[in-house]
Amino acid sequence: MLNGQKGCKDFSMAIDQASSAQGRNMLPGSALEMQRGLRHPDRLQRASLLRAIRNDPDRALCVGQGDGWDIVDELIFLCEESKGTADRWDYVFTTLSLADERTVDLTKNEFLTTFDHRFLVMSARRLSQLPEAEKAGFFSPVIMESRETNRCRLCANVLAGSDLLETRVAIRVAAIADRPASVPALDADTLDAWVAELQGPYPQKVRKKLLQASADAVNILLSFWNRLPEPVRVWALLQGVEQGTAIYASRVKETIKREKEGELLRTALMCLKKMPPEHHDEALLEPMYGHGDPTIRAAAIAAGSVEIDCSSLLRHERSEIVRLAVIDRLERFKGTHYIDLVASLLEDNRWRVRARAVDLLVKLAPASLDVLRSLLSSTVEETRVAAIQALLRLDKDDWIAAALL
Repeated sequence: MLNGQKGCKDFSMAIDQASSAQGRNMLPGSALEMQRGLRHPDRLQRASLLRAIRNDPDRALCVGQGDGWDIVDELIFLCEESKGTADRWDYVFTTLSLADERTVDLTKNEFLTTFDHRFLVMSARRLSQLPEAEKAGFFSPVIMESRETNRCRLCANVLAGSDLLETRVAIRVAAIADRPASVPALDADTLDAWVAELQGPYPQKVRKKLLQASADAVNILLSFWNRLPEPVRVWALLQGVEQGTAIYASRVKETIKREKEGELLRTALMCLKKMPPEHHDEALLEPMYGHGDPTIRAAAIAAGSVEIDCSSLLRHERSEIVRLAVIDRLERFKGTHYIDLVASLLEDNRWRVRARAVDLLVKLAPASLDVLRSLLSSTVEETRVAAIQALLRLDKDDWIAAALL
């Protein structure tokens, strides 16, 4: 144990022993003695008195008044005077243990300014005893404006269960509180608040809470499509892809028709790929095979399900992600007539393309075996290596050995 830690432990044990020995009798009998004790030069004596005050705060309040001196005013002053010192914890802890309205302002200031988790928890516990309206008025701005997770979580735990919260505050409280809290239903009146929180500092928690609150949440969002910002539209499309409702399918197709570029269009294309084949429309996709953005070209090619002329797509295509998308599209074709086209991709200078082509040729075996065997004599080293990798996976070690002799 470090010397500093040992010293703190010994000091704490000394206080405990002194408190145990003297108990309630440690409280002085007059305000003057109380005042002297709080300013005693011996830290152990001061700490023992503070412990006694916390053990019997009601009696301390009775004793600690007289001759123009008041224990609450004195402790509040000591809290300010002791900032940055080792004594401050004891002073604040003791002050907040007193059931006096004058400690409320100190408690609020501690909650707003401290970075010490002990003070935060202690302040929150004390402020949780305030009237409901005052709690809502104090904690609501904090939870909406602060970016400190611990402070906001404590706010949420205090406010959970309150019926006096604005919609956005109620959503955020329900999302981050450790205690159960009611959440406003998603409808035309609460939509703006939900949209704001879905883009706020806790988007993942708010999304989870929204989905838990209503099994129909995604469809409700989609019904307000024109009021949704793009990030929320993207999330709603991605979230709803498994549901496959009529409104969902129409939103996906409508987006593909209207959008010319960007994340929303890419997302709609990715969602279309995951939807049942009856929702696919090649006429929607074909114009995008020549799109200027390779990510859009790739998403459009990958989304289709019908057989197309992939050789023409590959002829002048240099983008890696698009060539990978073509391989994905080829894999969905029935038959083996495109084996030569896939084999030609083993000459690609991008290893990901070659690796994906190897995967597909292995799946196409035994129809692909003759082509792979012929590639063992290729003049292109990368092609030979790729063919060897495929044949090894197909247990054709003897073919490889013969070719290498």
